[in-house]
Amino acid sequence: MSRLRFALIALALAGVAFACAAVVHAGTSAPIPNLYDTGVNNVHVPLADGAVDPHYSLVASADPAYPGPSARAAAPIASGFWVANNAFSRWIAPATNEAYPGGTNHPAGTYTYRLWVDLTGFVPNSVIIGGNWAADNSARIYVNEQDTGQTTSSYAPLLPFSLFGHFGSGLNMIDFVVTNGGGPTGLRVEGLHGSGPTVVSVPSAGDMSFLLAAPVPNPSRGVARLLFTLPGDGAARLVVRDVRGRLVKVVADRTLLAGPNEASWDGTSDGGSAVTAGVYFVELAFGERRAMQRIA
Repeated sequence: MSRLRFALIALALAGVAFACAAVVHAGTSAPIPNLYDTGVNNVHVPLADGAVDPHYSLVASADPAYPGPSARAAAPIASGFWVANNAFSRWIAPATNEAYPGGTNHPAGTYTYRLWVDLTGFVPNSVIIGGNWAADNSARIYVNEQDTGQTTSSYAPLLPFSLFGHFGSGLNMIDFVVTNGGGPTGLRVEGLHGSGPTVVSVPSAGDMSFLLAAPVPNPSRGVARLLFTLPGDGAARLVVRDVRGRLVKVVADRTLLAGPNEASWDGTSDGGSAVTAGVYFVELAFGERRAMQRIA
């Protein structure tokens, strides 16, 4: 047995990396933690005017003057247009002042607000996440870049949405893609909640799990080890993306063997230059399966 494979198995047995052989069963249903409405802080208290939302990022913007990634708590348009802010959520927008008339005029186009949801420990294909939302002018929801078919063209009142069947293990992207016809624009999400069965793993020598461990070390100050296990032999793709979902580095894109595997990322882009300090995401794809981990 090679030293590398022995080290990986030792890490797995110690619980540092991942379980390499397990049958996954659904346990009892539990609420999804750390789901946040728009315009609130980490303890769900509404932000002040102009404060940057710590949970939603403006990852795409049709306005070069407000390119993101900051999404800001905005005052609603008065006179019966946008539904009023309250003690539970606030509108977020590219700019603080979205009033009409006299506010910020944005060009027509799409404005994408992204929320990351961690489903580690849950059976992802049984998770349901829902809430109420509004947008100016209209919007559509994507999960992990898959169209959910959930749309709205209402900015008063808030209307319900429900997401199911598009989630994967680990971190998931929920994108609220707002289409603006010109003038003010914004997004409102309130009452965000979710639940799903938790994972119960039973050891089994005849089955290999699909798992991506958290990078080691994390935060990384040099080379980060990326440990993962595959359920079978086949083509696997391991990449690093930035907070906007843009490809930074292809770490591996080839046929790999079932079981424990290891790769590394040295903090550079595909062009060889060092990336700036910040938050990035490691993404593993194997057939229809997908997993993601955060790295700073």
